[in-house]
Amino acid sequence: MTGKQERFVEAFAITQNASEAARTAGYSEKTAGEIGYENLRKPDIRVAIEERTAEIREKFLNKADEAAQTLFDLSADPNTPPAVRVNAAKEILDRAGLKPVDKSELNISANAKDLDVTERARAILAERIQAGTINMIPQYVEGADTENANECGTM
Repeated sequence: MTGKQERFVEAFAITQNASEAARTAGYSEKTAGEIGYENLRKPDIRVAIEERTAEIREKFLNKADEAAQTLFDLSADPNTPPAVRVNAAKEILDRAGLKPVDKSELNISANAKDLDVTERARAILAERIQAGTINMIPQYVEGADTENANECGTM
């Protein structure tokens, strides 16, 4: 491999973006997309990317236990400021899959508990559209045309 290809491998393993990796490796802005695509098709580069990505992943996994212990230590230390302790506790719960339920989801469930499934889906979509968390194509906001639901998008 050339020096640029080695730099491409390193950059791609981090960014997972071929064009960005090509630019970082020193390829021309004009040809970065094409060169990135071509590099990804070369078997020796693919193998090098897979190996480097595995190395990076292993390094992060080795640090995960240390990071979790830091969160536990912060949350248990009475000398840690309360706001930091609360944030550490939230992060621990989030990592454990115990993230708090969004209040808007609770309101939707409470308001829609007696509706059938289709009406519930429409109520959830309407609530999220109103809250600004989903952007719908206007012709599908009213009536929630389920045959054309794939034409709806999210922000």
